[in-house]
Parts: sequence; C-alpha cells; structure tokens
Amino acid sequence: MPGTTLPRAARLGLPVLLAGALLSCRRGPALPGPTDGLPGLEDLGYQLASSRFEDGFVADSASAGTVAFLVGMRGMLVLDVSDPAKPAVLSQVATTAPALQFNDVEVVDGRAYVTAGDRDGATGALIVFDVADPAHPAELSRFEFGSAAIGVSVAGGVAYVGGYSNGFEIIDVKDPRAPRRLANWRLPDPGAHTLNAGTAHVWWPAVRAPYAYVTYDGAGLHVLDVSDPAAPKLVGSFDKSTPNGLADCFFNEIALAGDRAYVAVDYCGMLVLDVSDPRNLREVAHVNPWNDAPWKDSLGHAIQVEVSGQRVFLSTSKDGVYVYDVQDPAKPRLTHARPASHAQGKGCAWGLTRTDSLLLIDYTICLPADGLTGGVEVFTARNP
Repeated sequence: MPGTTLPRAARLGLPVLLAGALLSCRRGPALPGPTDGLPGLEDLGYQLASSRFEDGFVADSASAGTVAFLVGMRGMLVLDVSDPAKPAVLSQVATTAPALQFNDVEVVDGRAYVTAGDRDGATGALIVFDVADPAHPAELSRFEFGSAAIGVSVAGGVAYVGGYSNGFEIIDVKDPRAPRRLANWRLPDPGAHTLNAGTAHVWWPAVRAPYAYVTYDGAGLHVLDVSDPAAPKLVGSFDKSTPNGLADCFFNEIALAGDRAYVAVDYCGMLVLDVSDPRNLREVAHVNPWNDAPWKDSLGHAIQVEVSGQRVFLSTSKDGVYVYDVQDPAKPRLTHARPASHAQGKGCAWGLTRTDSLLLIDYTICLPADGLTGGVEVFTARNP
C-alpha cells in the first residue's frame, strides 16, 4: 500500500468494503500505544450501562429521545434505551437484495434516513423509513445510486448524501414517498486535489446553512454553497498528504462546532480547521497519535468524530475511542480513552453517537475476525 497506487478494496475505509479496509490496518507486533496509562471514560463521568454483541457489525447509530437506531451489516436494529442497563429490542429491519448493508443513519421528525451499499461499492441507495412508531418501521421509499451511499445529513427537507464514486448527491425528501434528485455534484478536477484521482470518493457531508462541508477519502474537504440546493457552488477546499508525501490523508467524518471543524483523517489522526471563512479554510492543528507512522502501518484508523463542549471523541478502529481536550484548539491534548477495543474482544470502534445522557460506541468486525461479531456499548453520562 505504500505510494499512490492502492488496491480498490484497501482504499475503502467504510463498511462498504470493511474486510479489505481493516485487513490492511492489521496491527503488527505489540507496541506501546498512545492510550497507555490514560484514564478511561469513567473519569469523565461515563459509566458502561450495557452492551450487545450479537447483532453483527454496527456501522452507525442515531437517537431520538429514548430510542436508538443502529445500522450495519444485517440492517437496522431499533432499541428502547429508556433503561440503558436493559435495552429492549423494539424492531428489526433486515437488509435486502442485492445484499445491501446499511452504512449511516440520521433520524429527523419521525423518519430515519439510511444509506446503503453493496460490498463492492458498485450500487447503493438512500432509504427512508417512517419510524414515528419505532416498533413498526415502514419503508417509505428508496432512491438508488450508481455506487454505494455512505454518509447522510438531512436539513430543510433535503438529504445530502456522500455517494462514493457517484459524487455528492442532493436529494429532495420533502415528500418522503417520492424523493427526487436536485443535484449531483462532482469535483471539476479531482486530480488537482489528490495524488491518485481514483481515490476521489465522497464520504461524509455536514451541513450548516448555507454551506455543505463534504469530505473525500483521497481528495480532501470541499465547501459548497447550497443556498440553492439544486445549484451547489464550490467556495473553498482543503486537502493534505501524509508527512512523507507518498499518500493522501483520507478524510472521513467531519463535525462542526462554531468556527471549527474537526475531521477524522483515517490513518492520519485528526485535523482541526478554522472554517470561519469557508472560502479560506485554515489548518489550526493536526494531531497524529500514531507518531506519523507510514500510512498503512499506522496503529489506528480514525473514522468518526463527536464534539462535546471542549472535548472531541474520535473512533479509531482497533485502538478504540480517543478523547481530546480542545480548549486550546491549536493544541489538542489526548486525555482519556476507551482503549484497545479489538484486544478486549469487542471488535473495531467505528460509529459514535452522543446525547446529553448517553454515549453509544458502535463496533464492527475486525480482521482477522477471531469470532468477533461487532455490536454496541451503551454508556450513561453523569457529568460529561
């Protein structure tokens, strides 16, 4: 994997091709890790209330009140978490032919917006469910794409979807039974933003009117003016290569907080960006807890990010969940962790969902599988 020519299976860092991606970041000989000696989440007021590891890998989760929605390889699992110590299954929705696995979920106004894709990244969909009665989810519609659908963000009756190789998809979902495409946006010149134009795949969008912030696995971050969602306009871009210049840093999930954006950057750690002027994005800090290891030899695999006040939670696959103090955003400090999830037999930490009272950590299968199936941990938050 060194250099710029990467096998397709190894480039996909999401559950669309989970097997290839996690096989590529298999840990080598035991070495001291970045979280050795750090206090756990309990020191921050979080307490493990329960866990489930019988539902296959969980790629993402969302919450609505006391209901949690988990999506992954086997479909969608809906849990009543009013008693976090005893989550109760309300319903399940199985994935459907052609073996689409669910990648991301957002719940807005009684509807669940779920992205799906096949293992090859060749086909996918945005599926809309009526979950007003979470015990009886009803599929309202599905909008199919010519590639996998990865991240989704919904605002103002519009779904913004990371369409992987199919580009950035903007879908009108005001009528959830009849979604329609407003725009399909693609980088005008992918080669200008990546060492390998074949890795210019759309990952996650984050929307804060009038802008959409869109990450690419090998082509950085791009900001679009979506004040007219049918006519998105590129206003700013930011990209970055590995310290040795041999590969692109792959941008995964992005979280916005005030004038800052926090980006999980695959094998490269986490970026803090100043987004006060979307036309002039500026790097505030870049922390690589794996000491700038060569791309494929990194101990971790930064996937998703959640911001809670002056703390940032970062899922890192086999290395668990890291917590950074960003009171000084120019100097993020790694202070706490839920470490070594794979070594503890849980799988690879992938999705993160935080509410005022709960923290959900979603786990996928790691390779070699070692009998792990993935699942979820439910933490209660006393004084986060």
